[in-house]
Amino acid sequence: MHAESDLASRSRTADGAAASGGPAQRPATPGELRVTERDRDGVRVVEAAGELDLSTAPSLCLRLESARGRRDLRVLLDLGSLEFCDSTGLRAVILAGQEITASAGTFCVVVPPGTGAVARLFELSGVAEFVPVFATVEEGLAFLRSRGGAGTA
Repeated sequence: MHAESDLASRSRTADGAAASGGPAQRPATPGELRVTERDRDGVRVVEAAGELDLSTAPSLCLRLESARGRRDLRVLLDLGSLEFCDSTGLRAVILAGQEITASAGTFCVVVPPGTGAVARLFELSGVAEFVPVFATVEEGLAFLRSRGGAGTA
């Protein structure tokens, strides 16, 4: 098992500004999307917190796009701290997964069940038909480890 990378040096908000620390960062303010990135066991973990909608989806897409240049591309998008997601955000997640897979990468999403409107949106929309969706980060990591960088969605 590899040591987790220093979050403070790699964490950035969705607009690219450096974040002020690891996982215990301040919560996103209304209308804001905070995105942090870290490497864990050879997997790029991208965590989104706050609101994923028409105004914030492009910044998440840019962050996921930057991950596509990595070798042995495995990306886990953790939406466990997401408070709101509209259809634009949902579409951004699906398209990001398709683009990473088309680049010979592997992608999955974590949406803990029973966490409110975001979990309900993912359940009702059938996103799992397009990208693998898991209840916990550990489940998502296990999936990605089993797939390597083989390009399985």
